[in-house]
Amino acid sequence: MRVRYTYRGLLIEQDPESAHRYVKSYDELTGKTLLDIGAAEGIFALDTIEYVKKVYVFECEEEWIEPLQMTFAPWKEKVEFVYKYVSDKNDDRCITLDSFMKGKEQENLFIKMDIEGAELSALYGARQLLADVPSVTLSVCTYHKADDAKNIPLFLSSFGYRCQFTPGFLYIASKMRKAICRAGK
Repeated sequence: MRVRYTYRGLLIEQDPESAHRYVKSYDELTGKTLLDIGAAEGIFALDTIEYVKKVYVFECEEEWIEPLQMTFAPWKEKVEFVYKYVSDKNDDRCITLDSFMKGKEQENLFIKMDIEGAELSALYGARQLLADVPSVTLSVCTYHKADDAKNIPLFLSSFGYRCQFTPGFLYIASKMRKAICRAGK
């Protein structure tokens, strides 16, 4: 019963009318490299696996590692797991997107970020990528912290990104908050 309830919640979250939907259409991801930062159970990467060229699944929570590996076993040639937090620093537990993407193909990237309030820190660690790679699109959660709906678009627009929020709001911490900032050049 719990699994059924949780799965229904995930379906609602990514419904085309949801404020928490990462993309308008999965077709947007055709031929792109997906960086699924904060993959959790992997539903977004799984829903888009046939559209994308490559997926980097970033997830550190122990409870998700084995299930994610089993879920993506049929696509092991196009999925790579990264068991570090995406941040503005590099150490044993954290990695910046700038350092992670060094030496990797950087064209046609789609960055999905849902990391419980660490989104702005992770974006700081992607300054070089955001400045130098013209074909990056992003879908970044802005509801975890009260000021993220202001600070995240402000940061992205400083690199020339056009930002747009998903329609609607989420009710979080007794407040109505914008959920997702979608951005591209």
